Amino acid sequence: MPDNDQFEFNPSMLVNDPYPIYRALREASPVAYIDSLKSYVVTRYEDCTKILKDINFGKQRITLNTHDLEKQFLAVNGDKYPQTEEKSILTLDPPDHTRLRSLVSRAFTPRVIESLKPFVRTITSSIIEMNAVRQFDVISSIAAPVPAYVIAKMMGVPDSDRDNFKKMSDDVILSLDPSKGKEDLMKSIKAYYELASYFNRLIELKAKEPGDDLTSSLIKIRDTGGKLSHSELLSMCILLLVAGHETTTNLIGNGFYALLRHREQMDILKNDSSALKNGIEEMLRYESPVQMTSRSASENVFVGDIEINKGRRIITLLGSANRDPAANDDPDSFNVERKNIKHLSFSEGIHFCLGAPLARMEAEVVFDLLLLKYPDAKIAAEPKWKENITMRGLESLVIKP
Repeated sequence: MPDNDQFEFNPSMLVNDPYPIYRALREASPVAYIDSLKSYVVTRYEDCTKILKDINFGKQRITLNTHDLEKQFLAVNGDKYPQTEEKSILTLDPPDHTRLRSLVSRAFTPRVIESLKPFVRTITSSIIEMNAVRQFDVISSIAAPVPAYVIAKMMGVPDSDRDNFKKMSDDVILSLDPSKGKEDLMKSIKAYYELASYFNRLIELKAKEPGDDLTSSLIKIRDTGGKLSHSELLSMCILLLVAGHETTTNLIGNGFYALLRHREQMDILKNDSSALKNGIEEMLRYESPVQMTSRSASENVFVGDIEINKGRRIITLLGSANRDPAANDDPDSFNVERKNIKHLSFSEGIHFCLGAPLARMEAEVVFDLLLLKYPDAKIAAEPKWKENITMRGLESLVIKP
């Protein structure tokens, strides 16, 4: 392996402010092998877009960093939990990816998303009114609960179970961070199977008493036509629950933090609500809720000047691509009026985020109400970032109204 394709750093350095490291990578070695991540990382917008759109860079060939640990966990605990598919649409290639994605895509049509808007506004207004206090944490009070309530409603999960699944969800996403060690990965595996047990019980209940929700619809598909196995159904429910609110929570928290640090940009949105849609795209670009995603080369291939061998793991650094000056002028500035915003925060190609329209709608409603209710909000305590280099989000953001 040539010396010039290697670039080393401690992944924990990415938690608080990854962008200087991304910039150094882009400038010094835009395609580099990071030994601590056991992967090549790609940092430029053009290269990342090419990889994400090319079906020859697949998901299914990736060896998950939890694979051996999961075997160990099931060897001891397998009889306590239902069987699930090891992979979901996040880690599948066509034709299985196409089959499974088509089964849930109808739940995220423009008509369905628009029909949820009044519900999102009602619960957001209610939560905001309950937090009319001297200071509070935007993350635990608003950014986390609103998306959790929405995906719970869509899936037919009782509101009373929301806090339980939020904790399990936080643990599940630890496995998406390629820098995590054995302890965190085992925590993630356990949480995944706890969610599997929860959904197994919920599916049994809804099979007897179906409702007007996504879980009931998927059960019907399982029971008629053979397009969905029970283990695939469990994996799908877990994915939808976790992905359905984690990204949106990060979008709301990261976006509001960016506005609080750039008051002139906050003023633009306060004075012109029509600018909000574009402002949200800039929030997605500036502080992407998902910073990286992985692919695997199906054959020996050149990315830039570097040859990557078949089967090697490639991490596309979405957060870096969004800050590439070749894609966006003055990329380290936050500008809600930016024209022709280019970002990969929802990925690209066949794995483009299915829930992107839902996340955008929820963010638009929440920011509209936040800016109306807290026009002069100020940061009251030093914010804390979650210890996850893939899912970038704040653990706390305490404000004074």
